[in-house]
Amino acid sequence: MIKVDITDRMLVLARKKAVEMGTLQNSIMRGAGNFAGFLGEFIVHGVLGGEINNTHDYDIILDDGRTIDVKTKQTTVEPKLHYDCSISAFNIKQACDLYVFARIKKNFECG
Repeated sequence: MIKVDITDRMLVLARKKAVEMGTLQNSIMRGAGNFAGFLGEFIVHGVLGGEINNTHDYDIILDDGRTIDVKTKQTTVEPKLHYDCSISAFNIKQACDLYVFARIKKNFECG
C-alpha cells in the first residue's frame, strides 16, 4: 500500500476531466464518481509514470508498453491490508494488462 498526498493540480485536472466527460452509459454512480475516478488516475500516474491515455479499456500506458486500468473508490476510513479489491462484472472484458486499485480518503467534496 502506498499513501500519496493529493495536490491542488491533481484536483484541478480531475475536476476539469470529470466535467468534460459528463455521464457515461451504464455508470453505476450516474457520473458522480467521475471526479474521484480521474483523481485516482492522476494519483497512480504520479506514482508509476507512463502516459495517461483514457480509452474504454485502459487509462495509463506504462513506459514498457503495459496498460493499466485504474479503479478508484472513495472512502471515509484508511484501508486495511485485508481489504479486497474488486471490479463490477460489467467491466470484466476490458483489454488491459493490469488493474491498479486506488482508495481516496474523502475529506473534501467530490463530484
